[in-house]
Order: sequence, then structure tokens, then C-alpha cells
Amino acid sequence: FQKGVEKVKLASGHRIYFYTDGVQEASAHSPVMLGPERLVELTQRAVREDLRETLAAIMEELNQFRSGAATEDDVLLVGVRVK
Repeated sequence: FQKGVEKVKLASGHRIYFYTDGVQEASAHSPVMLGPERLVELTQRAVREDLRETLAAIMEELNQFRSGAATEDDVLLVGVRVK
């Protein structure tokens, strides 16, 4: 983990997603975790016009990746859309 500050200009329609480590550490019945790269791919596939639908689609994809395996950690996903 690297500490730092980075400024990013956001425009109308941009989205920011916040999540707990339990999201990218999700795994099926194997030691393979979702990881940050797969999380980005999963999020890009799940994007919908409505933010709530996007979050629901991301969680559905996450559940499919886990193949019914119980979560080992908290799983929290929050999305913010700039007006």
C-alpha cells in the first residue's frame, strides 16, 4: 500500500466506486481471488446507465465468480455518480 495524494478532475457523469477488501479478495472454492485486475474488467462489463443497476450487476458478477462459495470477509460496494 502506497500513501499519496492525487487530484483528479471529475466531470458530470463520471463515477467513483469504493469497496472493501472483501470484494477483490472474493474467491470460489479455490485459492484464486478476484483481484484488482478482474474487478476492473468485471466493473467495465457491468456498467449500465443507472448507477443502481450497475452496482447490482457488479454484485451479480461477483456472486457468479464466487460460484456459491461463502464470503470470508465483509463485502461492501458503493458507487457515486457526479451530477
